[in-house]
Amino acid sequence: MFDFITTFPGASILYLDAFDFDDFFGDDHIGTTKIDLDDRFYNKEWSAIENKPIEFRDLYNPTSAIS
Repeated sequence: MFDFITTFPGASILYLDAFDFDDFFGDDHIGTTKIDLDDRFYNKEWSAIENKPIEFRDLYNPTSAIS
């Protein structure tokens, strides 16, 4: 889990890049995803949820045969 402090309005798209940890061959890029923070913050239904659910996201990697 990560917590970020931000201000609204502002840059609304949060880009996340996931890498593995590798001692010998360098860290490999697993994939990328993006979250529109404005959609979340200003959405009345999302704001009304007291305990936000855990979210699972697909990662996109253009070099992968399976995305």
